[in-house]
Amino acid sequence: MVLLTRKSNKYGSVYYFLVSLILVTFPFPINAQEVNTKPEGELQDILKGLEEADSGKLETIYNLDVLGYFNLGDDYDTELKMKVFKKTPEYAKKLSELKKMKTEIFSTEYYLKLHGKFYDTQYDVKKKGFSISLDGNMGECLSQAHPPKSVNNFLLSSLPTKNIYIGLVRGVYVEHLFLPMNEEKGLEIENSREKFTIYLIFKISGKENVRYKFNCGYRDI
Repeated sequence: MVLLTRKSNKYGSVYYFLVSLILVTFPFPINAQEVNTKPEGELQDILKGLEEADSGKLETIYNLDVLGYFNLGDDYDTELKMKVFKKTPEYAKKLSELKKMKTEIFSTEYYLKLHGKFYDTQYDVKKKGFSISLDGNMGECLSQAHPPKSVNNFLLSSLPTKNIYIGLVRGVYVEHLFLPMNEEKGLEIENSREKFTIYLIFKISGKENVRYKFNCGYRDI
């Protein structure tokens, strides 16, 4: 699900279904659906029972990483200390907790928030919607590297994005997602771009390694 929410008084959200994980997510098709605005109160109702996605936290749970999740790395910072700790009832208890959390990951609905995506785009009157940037495959070395169709380390594998090549360096592109909506809603966004936030709502289906090409200045990684 994608939600567009507005900060202020009466208006809240626009939503429609989509796909989403590096953690991997379940797909919901969005390309044929139009965004619909909702009152802000309805947004809060939709988000009730959902958890804001934190890829670092979820990865430690998925990997059953007791030290990482419980912040015990400083206490058990050698192989020997770790070996001894793994034989204790405390470790067994914490590992059991993580196993339960890992099971719950797959039944929990999560959301991500994208801010400021309407500042550099205009409503397309022919296509009837906005094309927003999800960034691209060029950055300052690895500091901004991320796979295509991903947001904050969550792979949106079925997201109907398009790569628009910017022509500065061969192979460098910006990834765009089109959000369909009518002109009335488009005008509302254009008149108060700073107030709108996009919400991505999804369930996690697994985890996988993704290989991709990333351009670092004049070097390909």
